[in-house]
Amino acid sequence: GVLDDLANPEAYPPGALKVPDDVELEAGRPAPVEETPFALVDTVPQLRALAERLRDCAELAIDLEAHQYHSFLGFSCLMQLSSRHEDAVIDTLALRSHIGPVLGPLLADPKITKVLHGSDGDVMWLQRDFGCFLANVFDTGQASRVLGYPSAGLAYVLKRHLDLSPDKRYQLADWRVRPLTPGMLAYARGDTHSLLHVHDVLKQELQEHALEHVVPTLVPLDWQPPAAGSCEASPALLLVLERSRRICLQSYAGERWSLESCFAQARRAQTSFADPALSAFVALHRWRHALARRMDESTGAVLSRGPLERLAALQPSSA
Repeated sequence: GVLDDLANPEAYPPGALKVPDDVELEAGRPAPVEETPFALVDTVPQLRALAERLRDCAELAIDLEAHQYHSFLGFSCLMQLSSRHEDAVIDTLALRSHIGPVLGPLLADPKITKVLHGSDGDVMWLQRDFGCFLANVFDTGQASRVLGYPSAGLAYVLKRHLDLSPDKRYQLADWRVRPLTPGMLAYARGDTHSLLHVHDVLKQELQEHALEHVVPTLVPLDWQPPAAGSCEASPALLLVLERSRRICLQSYAGERWSLESCFAQARRAQTSFADPALSAFVALHRWRHALARRMDESTGAVLSRGPLERLAALQPSSA
């Protein structure tokens, strides 16, 4: 069935926040990929062994690859995990029902810093597909924003700090494909292999970054930095941890049609809609959502944005 809602359980520690003690950590370059142990995990014994190996690590880099096009809700196909000592790619299609029971406690453990880049989607996918929640996250995308980088994308950060350029051919790969090609595995592994090094570098930069240099809109109105001298971590670093924490507190709420989202798309359209074309746009937008749900396809697969807008401008009176 289609999962619509998943509440953040009361047992999840929403305030869990590990203020780093090692803010002066030296950021050495990551070990070369060819010198780093790697595991493709697609059996339950392999998954349990991996969880046991990672249980005592201080930091863990995480990423997910999902399929969003031929599915109404989308679904996770791979999970990538990297510690300081190894990389792993988990086949979540083969192990879907086991991910939550085996990895859930690890992901929610506040003693382990989880490092993700652009964690918004990953947080939702982990809840939706596996019932997993994250605690104590350092989002390198949020760190890039707080530091005022010209781009918050992972490709920019990797190029800036490691002179690495990810293979763009796999950005839109169909991650449902099995067996995974060597190129797909290399791309997936690369998303987390260097992420702990990026975390170290950004954390150092945040220690030297004055809060007054942060774009004001990035600072929550209800958040106050600690008093000067009361905490070893800088206010800028604590702001990144707070922004990351708030992302993790979001709860997956399914894919419901709403007039607000419809109007938001209408405002982004190249055509300026007014009645009766706006009424046609709303009707088509709602019809597309209902049909996509029934067919278990994405709304874009049913009717992409451009044709939807052009049809609305024609003001059809029936489907």
